[in-house]
Amino acid sequence: MTAAIAAGAMAFASVSTLAIAQSPMTHYLDVEAGAWYEEAASALLDSGALDETELRLRPNALATRAEVMKLLVNVSGRNMIMPPIASFNDVSKTAWYYTYVETAADAGWVRGDRNCYKNTRPCTARPGDGVNRAEMAALLQRAFSLTYENTAPIFSDNAISAWYFTPVQTAADHCILQGDSGTGNVRPSAFMNRAEMVVMFHRASEDQEYGTDCGVTGEADPEIRSAAASTLRRVRLNFSADLNRGIADDASRYDVVRATGGGSIEVSEAVIIDDRTVDLLLRNDVIEGVTYHVKATNMQTAAGVTFSDSATFNFTTVNVSPGIDEVTIRTASTIRVQFATDVDASRADDTVRYEVERLGSSGGMIGVASAGLIDDRTVDLELATSLQSQVNYRLTVIDLRTESGENFTDNASFIMEAGVPDLVSITVLSSTRIELHFNVDLDESIAEDRFAYRVRGPDGDIAVGRATLVDDRRVELTLDSSLQTQQEYDVTVTDLITSGDVEFSDTRSFVYGASDKAFTATLLGIREVPAIVTAASGTGSFVLTSTGLRYDITLRNISGSLITGAHFHPGAAGVEGSAIETITFSGLHATGTWEGLTASERDMILDGNIYVNVHTVAYPDGEIRGQVTAQ
Repeated sequence: MTAAIAAGAMAFASVSTLAIAQSPMTHYLDVEAGAWYEEAASALLDSGALDETELRLRPNALATRAEVMKLLVNVSGRNMIMPPIASFNDVSKTAWYYTYVETAADAGWVRGDRNCYKNTRPCTARPGDGVNRAEMAALLQRAFSLTYENTAPIFSDNAISAWYFTPVQTAADHCILQGDSGTGNVRPSAFMNRAEMVVMFHRASEDQEYGTDCGVTGEADPEIRSAAASTLRRVRLNFSADLNRGIADDASRYDVVRATGGGSIEVSEAVIIDDRTVDLLLRNDVIEGVTYHVKATNMQTAAGVTFSDSATFNFTTVNVSPGIDEVTIRTASTIRVQFATDVDASRADDTVRYEVERLGSSGGMIGVASAGLIDDRTVDLELATSLQSQVNYRLTVIDLRTESGENFTDNASFIMEAGVPDLVSITVLSSTRIELHFNVDLDESIAEDRFAYRVRGPDGDIAVGRATLVDDRRVELTLDSSLQTQQEYDVTVTDLITSGDVEFSDTRSFVYGASDKAFTATLLGIREVPAIVTAASGTGSFVLTSTGLRYDITLRNISGSLITGAHFHPGAAGVEGSAIETITFSGLHATGTWEGLTASERDMILDGNIYVNVHTVAYPDGEIRGQVTAQ
């Protein structure tokens, strides 16, 4: 995008180079008159969307999520809100962007990581992270209610199977994204700078259309005129120009994917019917009532013009009964369930509706830790314990519901074959080096591609500088910045390949604990909210480790010596919070470990925002309380 905009700006500047040199600066000290983004910045400044008290635009600085949300709220003119309780764990009420993030979330423009807003905790918005072009396109599509018109040409690097395909093409339909000059690329994963952010918002607010306000004028580009499924496995494409037959019959140039929810169908053969018509033979059936995108990439006309385009189609098939269509093993602790019909999302992610049973003499149940809806017909189940090789299992789904409201129960058997690829463990070698252990031999060329790995912590991604294959099953990652003590990190491996040519992805978490950290607490009635007058007191010592928070708490002079409950709570001194972990006392003494800490809970401990509260018969709401603080 930058190259295309800049090229246009250069043409404008060449008209009056001398005038620019002699003209005064714009409102911003770092924006020269005639800059390619000046018009957009001036328009947003005049409308009040940009703050006129700020004298620097910082056009080359990367735009953060917080800055994008501020501009979005300002452009929309929406009334800002300031809820008393923060919706996101990483957005403090004292942060300058608090009201902007809350307002954007309340409007439904941002949803937090994994759609956590008002659904799950902890919930994060990552306000300091950058925003790439695909994310920006999706945000603007939601905020401005933009519709996908399929009028702009398909960007050559906008994969039809990617989650961002429709948002990016929608942005192109409305002239928001226009591609790099000379390449036609949109670079969806590239992070935006502030100049690009301003230009994209300005274009979105102008309500433009491809072909009228932007786009190539003159003779129309070659395109797909129509797409129709003539049978369950045959799609006919009609083009606007005669085709190069030697290219048109290449099946690898065509992609067929579901318009919503993902999922692709392989094109097994492309058959030329006439100079402008191609039939695509599909490996699997299309699904009733489902809309599909078909994309033709790097096609060529008989006259030698190269083009890419897409179209949509659907097909009505016979009715199918609801149930499990297929169970596949993703990793040793993840299975994917594909259903024959679309399922109701509110039930599909409910773990109690799934049972996994080990069959045979050593049978038993395996807990389902989480259920995540991948698309309308696919659910990934994270298991509490790993599956074992060469063992038969049965999955039962209980009282699920189709999208049309029909309840169903079904089961299917599956077997864990030997050698299912899995990231089994992570060893921390130093603050900048970690070692990944796999259960299968890896393909060396892919294993040493540093871009196949992602390390994510509380402050965002840590760049991987180098990936080194130590042996067939171990990879050492060298990080560009140091890990932080007592912080949790997620390591994601994407599209690795085993020595047997099996592609897989996996994610595993670890806590970097270079050293244990000690804390103390003094429990008194005066620290309750409201304060309690009591002779009771207590002391506690705590150690934060990589596995949890160890505690040793002793109480004295408890009223009636009868404790009814004790818990860890979130909250600073003088602030009340709900109980999040139970403490069990034996008499007046309690020892144990608070295990399974989330990254947010670790942060609260480190920041002094966790307290211990002890309840008694005399004071059911709490008799003594103490803040857990670092020694």
